[in-house]
Amino acid sequence: MNSITRVRIEEMITRKLDAAFASEERQGLNDAIELAVLEFEKGEEIKPLLEVVFNSCQDTDEVLIEWSKILNDYAKVA
Repeated sequence: MNSITRVRIEEMITRKLDAAFASEERQGLNDAIELAVLEFEKGEEIKPLLEVVFNSCQDTDEVLIEWSKILNDYAKVA
Protein backbone atom coordinates (compact mmCIF):
# COMPACT_ATOMS: atom_id res chain seq x y z
CA MET A 1 0.00 0.00 0.00
CA ASN A 2 1.53 3.33 -0.96
CA SER A 3 1.96 6.17 1.51
CA ILE A 4 -0.72 8.42 -0.01
CA THR A 5 -3.30 5.66 0.22
CA ARG A 6 -2.25 4.88 3.78
CA VAL A 7 -2.66 8.54 4.82
CA ARG A 8 -6.13 8.72 3.28
CA ILE A 9 -7.18 5.54 5.02
CA GLU A 10 -5.87 6.90 8.32
CA GLU A 11 -7.90 10.09 7.78
CA MET A 12 -11.04 8.02 7.13
CA ILE A 13 -10.39 5.94 10.25
CA THR A 14 -10.03 9.11 12.30
CA ARG A 15 -13.33 10.52 10.98
CA LYS A 16 -15.12 7.23 11.65
CA LEU A 17 -13.77 7.06 15.21
CA ASP A 18 -14.71 10.69 15.85
CA ALA A 19 -18.25 9.88 14.70
CA ALA A 20 -18.36 6.76 16.87
CA PHE A 21 -17.35 8.74 19.97
CA ALA A 22 -19.72 11.61 19.16
CA SER A 23 -22.84 9.56 18.56
CA GLU A 24 -22.03 6.21 20.13
CA GLU A 25 -23.02 4.76 16.77
CA ARG A 26 -21.47 1.33 16.25
CA GLN A 27 -21.41 1.59 12.46
CA GLY A 28 -18.64 4.19 12.59
CA LEU A 29 -16.60 1.90 14.81
CA ASN A 30 -17.23 -1.10 12.57
CA ASP A 31 -16.16 0.89 9.52
CA ALA A 32 -13.01 2.12 11.27
CA ILE A 33 -12.07 -1.42 12.27
CA GLU A 34 -12.63 -2.68 8.71
CA LEU A 35 -10.35 0.06 7.38
CA ALA A 36 -7.73 -0.61 10.06
CA VAL A 37 -7.36 -4.27 9.11
CA LEU A 38 -7.67 -3.73 5.36
CA GLU A 39 -4.06 -4.61 4.59
CA PHE A 40 -4.09 -7.90 6.50
CA GLU A 41 -5.21 -11.18 4.95
CA LYS A 42 -6.49 -12.50 8.27
CA GLY A 43 -7.79 -9.25 9.71
CA GLU A 44 -10.80 -10.97 11.25
CA GLU A 45 -8.53 -12.34 13.98
CA ILE A 46 -7.67 -8.93 15.36
CA LYS A 47 -11.03 -7.15 15.08
CA PRO A 48 -12.33 -8.17 18.54
CA LEU A 49 -9.17 -6.81 20.16
CA LEU A 50 -9.52 -3.49 18.35
CA GLU A 51 -13.09 -3.19 19.60
CA VAL A 52 -12.02 -3.88 23.19
CA VAL A 53 -9.34 -1.20 22.90
CA PHE A 54 -11.90 1.28 21.55
CA ASN A 55 -14.22 0.56 24.47
CA SER A 56 -11.43 1.18 26.98
CA CYS A 57 -10.24 4.49 25.49
CA GLN A 58 -11.50 8.00 26.11
CA ASP A 59 -10.95 9.62 22.71
CA THR A 60 -9.91 9.11 19.11
CA ASP A 61 -6.25 9.97 19.66
CA GLU A 62 -5.92 7.38 22.39
CA VAL A 63 -7.57 4.74 20.18
CA LEU A 64 -5.29 5.55 17.26
CA ILE A 65 -2.17 5.27 19.41
CA GLU A 66 -3.22 1.93 20.90
CA TRP A 67 -4.43 0.52 17.58
CA SER A 68 -1.15 1.55 15.99
CA LYS A 69 0.83 -0.41 18.58
CA ILE A 70 -1.35 -3.49 18.14
CA LEU A 71 -1.36 -3.37 14.35
CA ASN A 72 2.40 -2.85 14.17
CA ASP A 73 2.95 -5.89 16.37
CA TYR A 74 0.41 -7.89 14.37
CA ALA A 75 2.15 -6.97 11.11
CA LYS A 76 5.39 -8.41 12.48
CA VAL A 77 3.88 -11.82 13.14
CA ALA A 78 1.26 -12.02 10.38
